[in-house]
Amino acid sequence: MKRITLCLAIAVLSSCGTAHPDEAPPEHIIGKYTYQDGGSIAKHAWKVDAALVLERDAQYTLELDFKIADEDEHETSYGTFYVDGDKLILDPADESGRHDITEFRINGDRLTPKLGWGTRVALKGIKAKPVFVKAD
Repeated sequence: MKRITLCLAIAVLSSCGTAHPDEAPPEHIIGKYTYQDGGSIAKHAWKVDAALVLERDAQYTLELDFKIADEDEHETSYGTFYVDGDKLILDPADESGRHDITEFRINGDRLTPKLGWGTRVALKGIKAKPVFVKAD
């Protein structure tokens, strides 16, 4: 369940061009990206709300709220990021923030997380399509 939560949470950015870890990120990638989804698993309702904020100083904050049945979970991750072509790369500040998702594909104002096959199968089972969309 925690693996699904993290998968649903991390996705980011919208860009073209390349910014390496020591360069400022492209201006068009800066902003807040959100993901919301919900459904049911084994007759239990679930809902996820996630927000990824990318700052001009190449810092990010990822907030994830996940609810299934009567259980609520909140996670926060932060660190630095950089853009490499059509990829957004997250580098969590502490080891507890490390998880399977640290890379996103940038497609306009949408960020799609790069997921392992196990996570993709799990998400397909609950019909979730994690894509973060830039908020206005």
